[in-house]
Amino acid sequence: TFCVVSKRFRKNYIHRFTGTKSLFCFTPWSPTRRACVYLATNQFFDYFVMATILFNCIFLAMSETIEEAEYIFLAIYTSEMIIKMIAKGFILNKYTYLRNPWNWLDFVVITSGYATIALDVGNLAGLRTFRVLRALKTVSIMPGLKTIINALLHSFKQLAEVMTLTIFCLMVFALFALQVYMGELRNKCVKNLPSDLTNVTHEDWYMWVNDTQNWIVDEDDMPMLCGNLTGARHCPPEYTCLCIGENPNHGYTNFDNFMWSMLTTFQLITLDYWENVYNMVLATCGPMSVSFFTVVVFFGSFYLINLMLAVVALSYEEEAEITQEERRKDLIDHRDDSTFSFDPASLNVKQLSKQQRKKIDARKGVLLASYSRKKTRRRKKGKEGNGNGHVSCLLRPSSLPFSCLMFASFASRAKVAR
Repeated sequence: TFCVVSKRFRKNYIHRFTGTKSLFCFTPWSPTRRACVYLATNQFFDYFVMATILFNCIFLAMSETIEEAEYIFLAIYTSEMIIKMIAKGFILNKYTYLRNPWNWLDFVVITSGYATIALDVGNLAGLRTFRVLRALKTVSIMPGLKTIINALLHSFKQLAEVMTLTIFCLMVFALFALQVYMGELRNKCVKNLPSDLTNVTHEDWYMWVNDTQNWIVDEDDMPMLCGNLTGARHCPPEYTCLCIGENPNHGYTNFDNFMWSMLTTFQLITLDYWENVYNMVLATCGPMSVSFFTVVVFFGSFYLINLMLAVVALSYEEEAEITQEERRKDLIDHRDDSTFSFDPASLNVKQLSKQQRKKIDARKGVLLASYSRKKTRRRKKGKEGNGNGHVSCLLRPSSLPFSCLMFASFASRAKVAR
């Protein structure tokens, strides 16, 4: 492998590359690969990619998409992927492009973009929604976003216990509301039957009470809720509070069965327009329901939901500490990392003493002397070979001309005969 030191986002980074041929074509010292390595490790190249992602998000937010712009963005992303593949290699060796999990999303998004262009079929038209995932390419560029995503992924294990506690409390609250408030939100003030009507059948009474013109409506033309309990909203003397019709909010707000009770209780825990449910329950069941909402809101919202946020915050702090510890590591500890940051001031640099310098100089002298002796021996052998009729050539035998090979073989046969 070989390493490249660069500066990105005001930090020093070391990028490791495989020393083998990338894509079976480009050696480490080929001009094409050297140019791709320079671009892949340049911080201005990252800035250009981030600006492209920003403009792509702006074009995706438009009501009318511009197909020509999509082709341009796809070409830029493809060029980025090809540059990184030439610089690092594809997948076979270590430190290659697809050995980094952050590049998997980029590869899938780009290939799906070409699939939507090549095959414009109704079933594949849904693949165009993958264009929205291009905004996640910034995660693979900015190190700070990687820390946040890793914190979220690591917090899933710790959130399992908190989620179990939250679901258990939600089920308890939903069962309590199911037993107490079942059908109470359907109470409406219905006008009494006229006194001159006698011998009214059940069908006539049913049509009368279900006629919306006989209900009391509020300012928003919605049926006014009522209750028969103490402290609830009572109807006028000429009206009667009956449980008829559908539930409020087009039937979505109710406690009539366990699933709807779970949904409404979850709305209370998340504080999503919970005061509307609170006012409706107080109108139908009286002020005794305040205790239920107090427990659900304070324990469910202010404790359980914030407990989840606390777990995510702790995971982020742990991930940030891990990142700081990795920066303090020695360079030897980053053997498996393709890209990592380091602090030059924290490098353990030792200054050699005079005695150690003398030993190193002595070793250098021995190596140079042995190299010079080997060189002189090769020269003598070359001169002797030329004197005996042999042909000395710097080229490989496969690259020698046929006449040179024939002359060398003839000279060797003559020497044997002699």
